[in-house]
Amino acid sequence: MPVRLSVPAAAARQQVAPITVQRRIRAGILPAVLVDERYEIEVADLDRVFVPRQVVASRESDDPLTPLERAAARVAAEAPPLTDAARERLRELLGGVL
Repeated sequence: MPVRLSVPAAAARQQVAPITVQRRIRAGILPAVLVDERYEIEVADLDRVFVPRQVVASRESDDPLTPLERAAARVAAEAPPLTDAARERLRELLGGVL
C-alpha cells in the first residue's frame, strides 16, 4: 500500500509552506485523495512533483544576479517539469527560441 502524507507533513517533507502544497493540489499538478475532509498525498507523487532544490551558499557580493533574476530562478526551481505540449507552446510563443 502506498505511503500517504497529510498536507502539513508533505509540506514539511519538501520544506515548503502548506499553502504551496494546497495550490499544487488545486491546480491539478499534485494528485491527492480526500480522506475525512483532508487531503492525503502519496509520497511518490510528492517526490515527482517537487524537484529537490539545490542550495548553494554564497555571499551577496559574489552573486552576479539581480533580485529579479534570483526570484525568477526560485520560481523556475519550484516549477514542475514542462510537458512536450507545453514546451511546444512556449516555442511558438517565443518564436522558436526554445
